[in-house]
Amino acid sequence: MCVRSGADLAGAVSIHGGLTTGRPAEPGAVAAKILVCHGASDPHVPMADVSAFAEEMNRAEADWQLIVYGRALHGFTHRHAVPGAVAGVAYDATADERSFVATRAFLADVLGPGLTSVR
Repeated sequence: MCVRSGADLAGAVSIHGGLTTGRPAEPGAVAAKILVCHGASDPHVPMADVSAFAEEMNRAEADWQLIVYGRALHGFTHRHAVPGAVAGVAYDATADERSFVATRAFLADVLGPGLTSVR
């Protein structure tokens, strides 16, 4: 996530993304607002990684938010995911829809209501 290095961004969204880093954000370095949408049952990005990310963002004094979708696995927005084809990856219609509603609201807040054509 380039926002950790202080990139000149208004906002960043992570939807079932990896949250670990070898270069944690320094206090005051994160300029962008951040939204993280995460599946509670994601074995590829366990809740320990989510907790570490939250602690890092708090130490960095970042403007961040996290939404965790119960029962959702990794890749919950992949409509064509074949159940069982990749361990821990599955489509979840509810989490998919909710994450994009949240993303649209986040982008409207960050960029303004006229600049949010997501999906």
